[in-house]
Amino acid sequence: METSAQRRLLALLLLAVLPAALASALIAGSVGHAFAIEFRGNIWIPGHAILHGESPYDVKELERVARLVRDGQPPPGFPQAVYPAYPPPTLLAGLPFALIPLGVARWIWLVLCLACPAAALRLLGCRDWRAYGAAYLSIVVISGAMLGSLTLPLLVGLAAIWRYRDDWRRCGPIAAAVVCAKLFLWPVLIWLIATRRWRAAGAAAVITGAANVIGWAALGFADLRSYPHLLSLLSSIEEGRGYSVLRAGLALGLGTTGGRLLAYAVGACLLAGCARMALRHTHRADVQAFTLALFAALALSPIVWEQYYALLFVPIALHARRFSPLWLAPLLFWLAPFNATEGHPERLAVAAAVLLLVGVTILAPRRPQPGYGVATTKPGTP
Repeated sequence: METSAQRRLLALLLLAVLPAALASALIAGSVGHAFAIEFRGNIWIPGHAILHGESPYDVKELERVARLVRDGQPPPGFPQAVYPAYPPPTLLAGLPFALIPLGVARWIWLVLCLACPAAALRLLGCRDWRAYGAAYLSIVVISGAMLGSLTLPLLVGLAAIWRYRDDWRRCGPIAAAVVCAKLFLWPVLIWLIATRRWRAAGAAAVITGAANVIGWAALGFADLRSYPHLLSLLSSIEEGRGYSVLRAGLALGLGTTGGRLLAYAVGACLLAGCARMALRHTHRADVQAFTLALFAALALSPIVWEQYYALLFVPIALHARRFSPLWLAPLLFWLAPFNATEGHPERLAVAAAVLLLVGVTILAPRRPQPGYGVATTKPGTP
């Protein structure tokens, strides 16, 4: 009895008290430095530009920075700089925040971000408080909230896609919102197609296209032709700093072209695995196919920050709704608590270890159990 009480106390300290203390300490310590820096640069400032009739994008500035980075002389403050590149629908959705003073808006955004992991886990049917604690204990969640990025809201979006996967009227618009917010998550649409959720995939594609047309129309189509060039410039600036497969290729000496080919090859294999897994038509195979689609999104994106790995809590929750050792896998990022690799390729090993643990655990074959067969679920069930 005493041992059981001690275990409960230890779990309470590690998965309730410690996450709250760490989140509070890191966020408080970041005020005035990196606090909500991505929210400010990617949502608030572009919103202000739109409200004043100006372009939210600055291609000339990106060209200048790309040239300096290429010459090995990045501008002052480069590691903390944020260059707006979100697509118009995302910027327009964030306009209400631009109407609020930054000092207030960023705290509202922080509260919303902190609520996102709990909301996502609840959508996925997870009720174990220890799992919630493990998520909030992870540096990938804490940094996502601290920096004010879209990662944690996207966590809710992915959870909602899964929750309403068999209700195309809900799933389609949610999937469109997720892809519009972050284009690198387009493999989720491949998962919908592979699992024969045709109407959800079609609705998502149509809504995504319409949202972008409306978004660009609202901006007067002024930057439409230069937008692909802007994304290319941003990729050239940031691709050597993140946790992507492309960055791994650069660390292996493959060069930019070789790194991109490696990313394409890995992404194609993962998408092929997603399509093949979807043919099994079981609940477990559906979870595995969804996991492979998310892995493909991370593999194919030229820019992957450490906070992006917070999205792994979706497949983790789908695999184990109750707390298990798998929930602790993202905690390995505390070995390299940096949002970028910044010339330290060994940090990539931490990301690789996390992906390997999560991937092998979820994708490993499971011995059939008595009564196990094709799982059927009602629309809207986790």
